Amino acid sequence: MRYFIAFLLFLHGIISLMGFLKAFNILKLEQFEADISKTAGVFWLLSSVLLSLLVVQTIMKSDLFWILGSVALVLSQVMIIWFWKDAKFGTIINVVLLILVVISFSMWNHNRKGKQLGDSLVENRKLLPME
Repeated sequence: MRYFIAFLLFLHGIISLMGFLKAFNILKLEQFEADISKTAGVFWLLSSVLLSLLVVQTIMKSDLFWILGSVALVLSQVMIIWFWKDAKFGTIINVVLLILVVISFSMWNHNRKGKQLGDSLVENRKLLPME
């Protein structure tokens, strides 16, 4: 499942890269109707890079997936909204990414609270008088 998710994120990143390539006239994409400014192209490139880094974090099972995932998700969705007519279907993958970010954050937070509780119990045990 992890590799399937990594593959989806990889495809999403490649599609985002196409916005950069069109903006800088590196690739002629007749399918995209909107004109993409160079500034928007840089944001598409940044989105692509963040999504590519997420692929690596997915494969490596990073506990902090939710941090980079949140940033990539927001940037990707902003770009999709900006170019809605051509990019609206990217929202489907972003919904999947949102679910993964929420799950990742929940797991990270649960583990953090569990560690705090465990440390607290160990510390309190040290304060108890020995019998």
